[in-house]
Amino acid sequence: MTARGILATLLIAASAWLTTVQAGQPAATAYQERDFLTRVRRLTVEGRRAGEGYWSPDGKRLVFQSEREAGNPFYQIYVLDMASGETKRISNGVGKTTCAFFRPGSDEIEFASTHADPKSKQYQDDELAFRASGKERRYSWDYDPEMDIWAFSEKTGAMKRLTTAKGYDAEASYSPDGQWIAFSSMRDVYGRQVSDAERKLYDLVCRRDPNVLVLHVELSSRINDALGRG
Repeated sequence: MTARGILATLLIAASAWLTTVQAGQPAATAYQERDFLTRVRRLTVEGRRAGEGYWSPDGKRLVFQSEREAGNPFYQIYVLDMASGETKRISNGVGKTTCAFFRPGSDEIEFASTHADPKSKQYQDDELAFRASGKERRYSWDYDPEMDIWAFSEKTGAMKRLTTAKGYDAEASYSPDGQWIAFSSMRDVYGRQVSDAERKLYDLVCRRDPNVLVLHVELSSRINDALGRG
């Protein structure tokens, strides 16, 4: 028997075995949301989409991102008061934002934003024009290299910049004591010469699996202030 004949015989045998096994198996259960979650209620209704919601340490408020600004098609950051139902925006309405988090023991809320990028308004207009054209594309996350982490003070309304390196810095969370932040970053590929092979690997893997870094909140803020980056 030729190699091709042997391969064909093996495939037929494997197919027959798989059919027999499947015939003896019970039908897969079609699980629904209610099989895992109970007492579900909707917290946001406004805008095209909302997500990345995180509770304040006392559980009385929720910080989240939403696409709901008339002149900006990208996510902005909002805080929802669970008692009053009041929602207020804490980002400045420009550029893209993501992944906010309450700082324990403080009035600060961190989030990532591209509002310092001079091209932010252009990107907003381009996206609005694309959506108005009626064209569609598959949803995907944009790892914008101008995305940096900022801290917003609820008392003063001021924002201070915590990261400045070229490359996507976002998806941050505070340590329980509020002194450290762990965050995702793609800055490595922008800080040195990258070979063609590394660039291909970056496009294939790193855009889905960024590095995880840690910074000290107060030290980073002081350095940026001293260098005039905040």
